[in-house]
Amino acid sequence: MTNLNNKAIAVIPTFNESQNILTLIDKLISIGVHVLVVDDSSPDGTFELIQQHNQFNNNLFGIRRIESRSYAKAVIQGFEYALKNNYTKIIQMDADLSHRIEDLSQMILKDTTDLVIGSRYVKGGEIIGWKNHRRILSKYSNKIAKHVLRTDVNDLTSGFRVYDQKILKEINFKDIESSGYSFLVEILSLVISNKNSILEYPISFIDRANGKSKMSFRIIIESGFNILKLYIKTHKFW
Repeated sequence: MTNLNNKAIAVIPTFNESQNILTLIDKLISIGVHVLVVDDSSPDGTFELIQQHNQFNNNLFGIRRIESRSYAKAVIQGFEYALKNNYTKIIQMDADLSHRIEDLSQMILKDTTDLVIGSRYVKGGEIIGWKNHRRILSKYSNKIAKHVLRTDVNDLTSGFRVYDQKILKEINFKDIESSGYSFLVEILSLVISNKNSILEYPISFIDRANGKSKMSFRIIIESGFNILKLYIKTHKFW
């Protein structure tokens, strides 16, 4: 068990993750991390599994969203819950078991850094199980986002992060315009503009074995459009 000096909670947005969520919850609880599942009214019974867990309302909590599906809004709602309940370390990760507990156990110990990003694109990082088109799309999406934000961060689209409480308190979530995965780049732009310290920790990212990926052509187009808007917002042309 990891010896946590901070009160930590993992915020996990879900939609149809009944095949994976219980395994992830048990792994997180085993290292002393509390869990908040923010579910977008999954029709596959994901939220019902959460409610039936023997740690529900002990160190496992759940929010069922009834609004329209939104990755960004689900994560933000989770962040707001974590801040309200005074968690000092706030973890963001996916429910599909692509993010390893072994990596999190090390990331969460980096107490001198405001934001730790689980990075696939630094020395020691890797992606296991992706086809070439996914690798190419991710690689060049990150290159574009890196240019937009004028940053040294290599993996701006990683959804595996450990935030210190203070940096989320500095962010006005109402200013965030993204609804999908471009949220990852937009919130990082705010962290950078607030001059918070960022560390990229090398991870092994493992493609999901169960369930269906949420990535679609519509989401890719939406993310590209939102990053373009962010580019216009952060670069002065007149």
